[in-house]
Amino acid sequence: MRSSAGILAVCIFMMFSCGRVNLFSTGNKASAPFPEPTVIPPMVVTGSYLTTILMDEFSLPIAQADVLADAGQFTGRTNDKGIIALPVRLVKDSAIELDIGIKGQTLFVTVLLPPDIVDAVRALDPLAGTEAARSLGVRIADSQSLPTTAPDNRTAVETLSLPVQIVQALATNTPVPAIAITSHKNGDVVQNLVNLTGNCGAGTAIRVTGDLDVILDTACLDSGSQGNFNATVNLTHPDGLKSLTVTQTQPSTGEYVSQLLLLSSRNPPLAPSLIPSQVAGLKPMLIGTCDSSATLHTATTTVGSVRSVKCTDGVLNVEMGLPIGSTAFSVTATSTNSLGSVNSGVVSFTSTSTTCPTGYIRVPASKTPGLGSVNASNGHAQWWLDTSLDFCLMKYPAKDNNSSTYASSTMTGTPWVNIPRGTDESSLGGALKACKDAGTGYRLISNTQWQTVARNAEIVAANWSGNAVGSGMMARGHTDNSPSVALENAADNDPYFGTENSGTAWNTLGATPAAGTEQKRTQTLSNGDVVWDFGGNVWQWVSDNYGDLGLSPGIALGLDEFSNTTNFPTVSPGINRLLFAPSGLYTSAQNIGSMGGGSAGAVRRGSDYNNGTTAGLFRAALSTSTSFPSSNVGFRCVYLP
Repeated sequence: MRSSAGILAVCIFMMFSCGRVNLFSTGNKASAPFPEPTVIPPMVVTGSYLTTILMDEFSLPIAQADVLADAGQFTGRTNDKGIIALPVRLVKDSAIELDIGIKGQTLFVTVLLPPDIVDAVRALDPLAGTEAARSLGVRIADSQSLPTTAPDNRTAVETLSLPVQIVQALATNTPVPAIAITSHKNGDVVQNLVNLTGNCGAGTAIRVTGDLDVILDTACLDSGSQGNFNATVNLTHPDGLKSLTVTQTQPSTGEYVSQLLLLSSRNPPLAPSLIPSQVAGLKPMLIGTCDSSATLHTATTTVGSVRSVKCTDGVLNVEMGLPIGSTAFSVTATSTNSLGSVNSGVVSFTSTSTTCPTGYIRVPASKTPGLGSVNASNGHAQWWLDTSLDFCLMKYPAKDNNSSTYASSTMTGTPWVNIPRGTDESSLGGALKACKDAGTGYRLISNTQWQTVARNAEIVAANWSGNAVGSGMMARGHTDNSPSVALENAADNDPYFGTENSGTAWNTLGATPAAGTEQKRTQTLSNGDVVWDFGGNVWQWVSDNYGDLGLSPGIALGLDEFSNTTNFPTVSPGINRLLFAPSGLYTSAQNIGSMGGGSAGAVRRGSDYNNGTTAGLFRAALSTSTSFPSSNVGFRCVYLP
């Protein structure tokens, strides 16, 4: 092949008559004599060929490498006007001319080059370099013969002839079967490692391209009735919308079909990790690490509750609410990113023994937001409004056994009465201060905590005379004014102590217990602990004012039944029922108490020794002055370990 001028002619034995194609480039071209052809030894076609050049698509695999295409394959496509694309590698971008002629059984492809790029002929030799292949379009024009000499306005040419043997002639294209991705659909949110499966034509080649780390090639396998493919690809990072194209190619004809798939990829955040440790108290803080790029951090526990979860600068803080006592538990921390991808870590812990002070009992958390106050919630910053926390409660009404300096809970002694509640914990001589002065962690019981105790007792079958929740009635305690004084307390095995009454096991008395048996002074909680005088003997202050609770609707002065669903709605949000009432629609005839309305002032709960049938552990009274002392009003403290 000469380097001063170049023309290529490819001769392929054809089975139809001669035609001619011309495509002229622009630019000045010098005339030159037409050279003698250089003959290359015959080559054998190993694939199939089409009987007409005007098919939509054709491919002719060639067994020898020094022909038009790098891959040893002569490939062409036509549009509806007969345009054929031929693969040609060029040294540089330039205008060229092609002549395609059909003469007898020979197809001639003549490449004519302008004088300034005659060296481009060398690019037709695969050994000449690694430049990218270019596709050139030509149009079938007429049936004229090829010229024997180059036109005057063209450059010198060089002709090469390649006789090729036809192995098989096909009259039509074989259609490529349909392809269908069955494992995913557009819009699916996936991890970055994706396994694609689907249906295809057996024996076809499958290629997955798009937003991938590496293009994937595989094959469609024959599975009987139809082919299938299985391809695992790794989507590019970072998270976001990804486009994949799965292409199926028929190797013998070059035909292909594709299916586009749009996926949202997501990288899971780093798994959160907590540091195993021995924890103490009811509100321990667990520390660990977390992925700050995640948008949501949560945690669950096998024991107690999770009060809060925070991830700040890679530091994970999980505040717990644990039950009183020593126990082992596990915490699962989970991080979620903006696309919903999650990662979790599980760590086991043990807590040191946490006990209540002498004279106090354990009260399980209600975990009921809004109980006793519209502000009450699981994880509230103020522990007396935190419905997820256990707490310690005075077993008996507060006693004045310490020269009026702080309250204590003892079996002996009469309740501390004639004490105002006070406006805050600094009010001298008030119940708020008497509890605070008992030490760190002590406080006057809140209305939320009162409701927690009352509702817990409500769901214990042994507290009902019919031995089932709601069956018969509950005991209301010393409320029949006999004797007409507040009483001391005694051992749990003497629940009628001082009432001048007695009875057998309360839960065996049936629907209508005998008169006097309702004077039983104790209630049992779900954990087995026993509380005294929660519905009688003396009224008891709680720390809330009327305006703090968020009543809806308001409750007018006078007595009302908790079964009144107008004032105590059972439908959500049911605020007043959460504030004061039992969960069931019970009446004062079942000794659960009644409601005393009002519009201002402090809140009292329980009843005194002279309240009779209106008494009970849910009894409430509003509109009491915070400075009001009375011989039948006492109080009770709580403690958080």
